[in-house]
Amino acid sequence: MKIYFDDGRCGDGKTFAQLTKMAQTKGKYILAMDKIDLIEQRKTELRALCSLAGSHPVIDAINSDISTNVSADVEAICDDQYPHQIIMITHTAMKNARFSSAFADWHLIIDEDFSVLTSKDWSLTVATDLVNTEFDFMATDKPDVFKMVPTSDIDQLVHSDVLSDDLKELREMAGRHDVYTDQPEAKAERLRWWSVWDFKRLDAFASVTVLANAFTEKLSYKLASLNCIEFERIERVGQRHWSSRPVVIRYFSEKSGSKTYFDSAEAMTDLAKIRSWQAKHFSGLEYWSANTTTASKLRLQGHQIKPLAAGRNDLQDHSVCTFIYSARSSSVEDHTLKAISCGKLSGDLIIRDREQEAIGQFILRGSLRKPDDQSTVEIRLFSKDQAEFARDFLVRNGYVEASDIMLDHVDLGLKIAERKTKGRPKLVLSEAELEARAIEKREKERLKKQRQRAAQRLA
Repeated sequence: MKIYFDDGRCGDGKTFAQLTKMAQTKGKYILAMDKIDLIEQRKTELRALCSLAGSHPVIDAINSDISTNVSADVEAICDDQYPHQIIMITHTAMKNARFSSAFADWHLIIDEDFSVLTSKDWSLTVATDLVNTEFDFMATDKPDVFKMVPTSDIDQLVHSDVLSDDLKELREMAGRHDVYTDQPEAKAERLRWWSVWDFKRLDAFASVTVLANAFTEKLSYKLASLNCIEFERIERVGQRHWSSRPVVIRYFSEKSGSKTYFDSAEAMTDLAKIRSWQAKHFSGLEYWSANTTTASKLRLQGHQIKPLAAGRNDLQDHSVCTFIYSARSSSVEDHTLKAISCGKLSGDLIIRDREQEAIGQFILRGSLRKPDDQSTVEIRLFSKDQAEFARDFLVRNGYVEASDIMLDHVDLGLKIAERKTKGRPKLVLSEAELEARAIEKREKERLKKQRQRAAQRLA
């Protein structure tokens, strides 16, 4: 199976190029995007392009706001017989639908990258027997990896008062996707499980195209490549050239944040310090965001938006933004990636996907999105590593020259503690100690062989 992708930088016209193609070229298209909020914006843009092209496609949308059974409605799209048709859905609807061979003349365009990994670590307590009743644990060709196969039809869950909502959700997922665990059965202490969405579920389409900045760096690309999916880059010449401008990137902590920290009592005091500092330096046209629970404590001045801001074009008159955000990988996700990739992938990819990608998309919502704007831009992030990523992101993608970027630590005396390392500290040995260990190992091997030869002579 081949997937086409356009990995042009943010604001470089990836989506516009595909919308233009759909408006000008008669055919059947599904456009999948990450949020329902963007659908109306895309409809407006598409209708304007159709007016210019003199085309009259059927343009429609299917989502949970207007449908009681999104999956069924998406799967039934192929029943329509319009020669020029464009349907807009969400990534979630795309991942849950089953696309039959009836979609052979349809083209799927996936706007922005999306999460392919779901991973949980449950404390089971009294639910252990229920899990073992609802699932069979089948061995796979990978050591210590077992497939969780539902033992009953999913329709039987609808009226069940015994199963928890979490377990029902897992059963529903297992009915549509493969779910795995590292345990041969559920035990009283815990259950660690995961599911990886497979691009092969889209092989019915005439073509599949992904539009995503730096797509080859993303977890979805790397996992699919391990699963023998072939990718081909769309060679498109960008139509926009960015003129460099002064950019100040301020950060409040030398240390990285985490969900544990932002949920702590210490964070309440620290966030109040950030709020007071921002109020003193408020310029008027500012936008900001944070993790959901953090935002309720932070309450900054300015235009608040959701953390995942890909696709927005309505903030281009704003030159100051603040993003207090953390999206790190969990220990179960680290374990899962190592298990499904045989150690080739690590949790750093999740940080790249969730936290760093969110930062890149967020800072490109404001005036940086306008190539010819020369106003000074101010970006405020929580930690030094985030500030360094933002700087490198802007330089690497040609938005700003390195000489025009200044990093500034706003020291508010935050009380964030050092993150504890997992497991024992790594033992660092000198060359002499390494050589001594090697000699000891060789001597043990020699004595072992000597004992084996003696045993053979006695036999």
